[in-house]
Amino acid sequence: VIGAHCFGYFSRFIPNLGLDPWVGCQAGKSVLGIQSNGNIKGCLTLPDRFIEGNIRTQSLKTILEKLRLKQKQLKGYCVDCDLAKVCRGGCLGTAYALKEFDEPYCLRAIENKLFSSNQLPIKGKLDSTISILKNMYHNLIFK
Repeated sequence: VIGAHCFGYFSRFIPNLGLDPWVGCQAGKSVLGIQSNGNIKGCLTLPDRFIEGNIRTQSLKTILEKLRLKQKQLKGYCVDCDLAKVCRGGCLGTAYALKEFDEPYCLRAIENKLFSSNQLPIKGKLDSTISILKNMYHNLIFK
C-alpha cells in the first residue's frame, strides 16, 4: 500500500507542498497493483488495458520486463517539461482517467500558463507559511 500524491507537482512558487518531496509516479517503478485474479498493472488505479500479465501464468520477472508505462506516452505540457523524467506526468491513474496522460492538476503547467518566471506571486510568504504548517502537521502525526 502506498499513499498517493495526486495533485500539484513541482510548483515554482509553492515548493515542497507535500510532507515528502514528490518523486514521480511510482506505478510500475517501485509499486505494482495485483488484482484478486492475479492480473498485474503498474497501479490498481489504471484501466485494464494496462494489465501487463498474470502472476498465476507468468513469472514476475517476465511481467516486469514488458511494463509499458514509459515517458514516451506523455502528452501535452508533459512532453517538453524539464522534469518529465522525474515526475512521469504526475499520477498516471489521475492523468489517464481525466485527460489521457495530460495531468490537468499540474501546478507547474498552470503556473507557466498564468505567469512568466519573473511574475510568480508571493513566493517568500508562502514558503514560510507552508513550512510552519508542515512542521505542525509532522509534530502532531509523528510525535
